[in-house]
Amino acid sequence: MPARGSGQVAVVQGAITEYSYLRFVAALRKFGVAMSGSTDKLLGKDYWLIRSLPAETTTADDLTPLVDEHVSWLLGLEREGLVVLSGPLLDGPGARPGSGITVLRADDAEHAARLAGGDPFVVAGLRSFEVCRWRVNEGSIGVRLSLGTGTFHWE
Repeated sequence: MPARGSGQVAVVQGAITEYSYLRFVAALRKFGVAMSGSTDKLLGKDYWLIRSLPAETTTADDLTPLVDEHVSWLLGLEREGLVVLSGPLLDGPGARPGSGITVLRADDAEHAARLAGGDPFVVAGLRSFEVCRWRVNEGSIGVRLSLGTGTFHWE
C-alpha cells in the first residue's frame, strides 16, 4: 500500500468495507483522486428498513384475521409521518405470506425496533423483523403520496 500522503491509492479487496462510502470518497479526494461523478450532492438521508420475516409455520390463513388491524396500525404510523414506504414481498428470496419491507423515519435503531414491534403480526407471534439502517443517496420524489388513503401533497 502506498505511504500515507503519497497521492497514490491502492485498491485492496474488502478495504472499502472499513469505511462508509462517503468517508471513502473523502479519503480519495484527499489524495487527489478525481471522481467521475459528483458525490457532494448525494442525499445522504438515513432511514430504517424493516424486513418482516414470517415464522416458519405462518400461513396466509393465520394472517387474515389480523390484516385490518395491521393496516390500521401502518396507516396510524403513516399519519404520524413515520412510514416512508411499506408493502409485502411478492417474489424473490424469503417472499411468502407475512414477509414484507417497511421503510421508517425513526430516531435510531431502537426507535425503529419499537415501532416495528407494534405490528399486530409481530405481537401475535406470526412474524419477527430485522432492522437495517439505510442511507438513501439517489432517487427522485416530487409528491408526498399516501398509498393507504389515496391523498397527496405537493412538496
